[in-house]
Amino acid sequence: MWNLRQFLLRYASRWPWMAALMLLGAVIGWGGARLASPQYRASAELYVGLHAYRAPQEQNRNPSSYYDFRNLDDFKNWQLEQLNQFVRHDEIVAETLARLQAEDESWQQVTSADLQAMLTPQWRTVGKWRLTATAPAARMAEEAAETWRAVALDALDAAMQSAAEVMRLDMAMQATATAQADLARRTALLENARAALESWRAEAQSLPPDAPLPPEERWRLQALAAQASGFTPAWESLLRDFPPPDAPRSAVLAWSGRALAAVEAEQSAIPSLQQETQARLDDLLAQYEAANAASYGLSLNLSLDGISTVPVRAQAVRSTGAWALTGAILGMLASILLWLAALGAEAPDA
Repeated sequence: MWNLRQFLLRYASRWPWMAALMLLGAVIGWGGARLASPQYRASAELYVGLHAYRAPQEQNRNPSSYYDFRNLDDFKNWQLEQLNQFVRHDEIVAETLARLQAEDESWQQVTSADLQAMLTPQWRTVGKWRLTATAPAARMAEEAAETWRAVALDALDAAMQSAAEVMRLDMAMQATATAQADLARRTALLENARAALESWRAEAQSLPPDAPLPPEERWRLQALAAQASGFTPAWESLLRDFPPPDAPRSAVLAWSGRALAAVEAEQSAIPSLQQETQARLDDLLAQYEAANAASYGLSLNLSLDGISTVPVRAQAVRSTGAWALTGAILGMLASILLWLAALGAEAPDA
């Protein structure tokens, strides 16, 4: 009678065959890796530094960034993550390929997608970065790494200039928005002052025309004029001309009429100033959006430079370990399939 337990024990005792097939697969994989054409890898180094003390004042944040800069590590990670994405941008890869094709015919059949797959930025922290290129020929790997570094530095320089423009425009927008808010407050203040002056003039009409004003009425009028003036230079001469204490009511009324006319004149000028301020804010916003797009959300606080003293030299890359491991796994699978086939052949018919 067929016994599964005995069958399993009998085939389990044949583990050396499984080990032999795994070893054979590993040897075949290793040999295949040695016989296959190697890939070549070259790295061009960059220095990337950041001014950490500026982290609290950082303004040029990418809207997609999830960092809120609670500590310097968040600031550093945001900077380097942005830079890591930037150097692999499609425009940089396309420009790199265009320069390579102009210098070497070996790149004529390479597409942007092919080159993108060859390029890998490598970094651990701020300081030394490596722009690494992997290609089927040593010369191609070295050319790709050097050209990628040159293109990336040119693009980064342009982005840094745009980042500086973003900061300048941001400050200009804040100043313009403040001026816009000041105009709104000034409009409300002038309207209140106009209503108060008109009310005072109506009440002062009942006083004797040639008698001086009571002190409390003079103080009230002076307070209204000071409120309307906002202590701006344009009102200085009018405030200096305020009638003396012994001036008759008619002189004070005439002066209050001048003050009311000044208020109304300024009120009539404010709408055009508001339009000009809004137009300037709209123009600054358009410039800001363009500069922000050109900066790719990078920070002005980066310091970048190529380390040209380190030569770019390609090295052969043979993944013999991966090939050997793959061969060993295939050998193990083959032994299992053979064992299952034997199991099926020896099993009794149903």
